[in-house]
Amino acid sequence: MITGGNTGIGAESAKRLALAGSRVIITSRSAAKGENAVRKIKEASGNDDVYYLPLDLTDLASVLKFDKVFQEAFGSESKIDVLLNNAGVMAIPDRELTKDGFEKQFATNHLGHFALTKVLYPLLNQESGRIINVSSTAHSIARAGIDFDDVARREKGSYAPWSAYGDSKLANILFTNELNRRSTGPKAFSLHPGVVRTELGRYLFPEEANKNIVKEIALKTASYGAMLFTKDVEHGATTSVFLASFANDDDTASSSSTYFSDSKPKKLEKFARDDESARKLWELSEALIKDIM
Repeated sequence: MITGGNTGIGAESAKRLALAGSRVIITSRSAAKGENAVRKIKEASGNDDVYYLPLDLTDLASVLKFDKVFQEAFGSESKIDVLLNNAGVMAIPDRELTKDGFEKQFATNHLGHFALTKVLYPLLNQESGRIINVSSTAHSIARAGIDFDDVARREKGSYAPWSAYGDSKLANILFTNELNRRSTGPKAFSLHPGVVRTELGRYLFPEEANKNIVKEIALKTASYGAMLFTKDVEHGATTSVFLASFANDDDTASSSSTYFSDSKPKKLEKFARDDESARKLWELSEALIKDIM
């Protein structure tokens, strides 16, 4: 199960796992984009066992019913081997709120996936299942810690695109850490995919840049630089695919680190291993979705 599997590294991960013979289910907010992605993945992989289910991570009432959506589609006895929480948004220029009143980056990147994992957890393979949360080295932006009193960033002047993104990516890691502490079944991993050239960066250069020749030159220069110092989606998806497909007896399964980059375990800095912050985030997240249930 891959959230945001219709584009970017989500779609690439889906294609490569389908090539390996897996049943793959992708989610997308848009039915048209989801169904189009399924068609392309089937054509590229030769595997017809690929499906789309609708999911909007910014609508928590919908997310909290997704277990029923899955069971209606695949039967009450079906189990999920891997939940790849991949969907995300990055550096939204202006503060946006979801219909539930949460800041959009925190809601999409963390809270929606927290709620999804909660309802799907009983449907995961309890012996060898995995939960994979796509984070980023941008979590280091939040090394001062998440402001648990203002995750919606309602305080005047509290919203900044990159700090909000950094908070959400640190949340991915803290959620993973606390999930492993609480889980008696599936193991959770978080990862940095690399700086990947995908639609995730659509907010980096506003459309208005094309209306100004100086900005247009800057945009083209930056785009050329990005080709040199970033990954394409094929390389960007590699760590996700690795974590989704390694054998259960692989050394990776027992690694002391559950944070990966370039398919290798990486030690997190102390602020990203803080047990108290992980506990507070979990309790806050539970309280926030409880209000929706």
